[in-house]
Amino acid sequence: MGPIEMLWGTLILVFILVTLIRGYTRELGITVLLLLVLFVELYFGKQIESVLRQKVFGQVFRLLNVTPSDEFQRFLLVLFYTGLLIVVLYIGYEGRSLSFPGAPKKGLEGALIGTFIGALNGWLFTGTLWYYLDKYNYPYLIKWELLTTDWTDRAKVMMKYLPPKLFEPKPEVLAVFAALLIFISIRR
Repeated sequence: MGPIEMLWGTLILVFILVTLIRGYTRELGITVLLLLVLFVELYFGKQIESVLRQKVFGQVFRLLNVTPSDEFQRFLLVLFYTGLLIVVLYIGYEGRSLSFPGAPKKGLEGALIGTFIGALNGWLFTGTLWYYLDKYNYPYLIKWELLTTDWTDRAKVMMKYLPPKLFEPKPEVLAVFAALLIFISIRR
């Protein structure tokens, strides 16, 4: 298996291709959804994790009469946060989402805008997945030797720029940017 940044880059490339095919006016709606779910995860993350660990996991484990391991709880947290992101992305692609009016620009200008929007969506999605896996120390992936964390220097640098790490101190920026995009959509 290759370095993780190759997988990450490949997934971003998929988002770019999808954007070029669907058109960036439709993909901006996905951008808004990703910004909003990331805002909710960052702004309310500590409270959500506390409730999940103390109330939800505690109740479930008591009902099942099992002692939860820390790794299993971290695994459930990764599933929760990444699952929420995946469900929102699925709804955005499958259902009716915010779409910006007008037709995408043609030619090089449209391709460049589409490439940027696709890279942004890919960075928001895959970067957030990577962030939560890293935050909870890759539960079971390292233990079962499915992943090694001998990161290359490039991967270590890239991890500093994952979306949640950049916006953790000020998640409000995400909400403002999403609101601005919604305003632009409505205004047109």
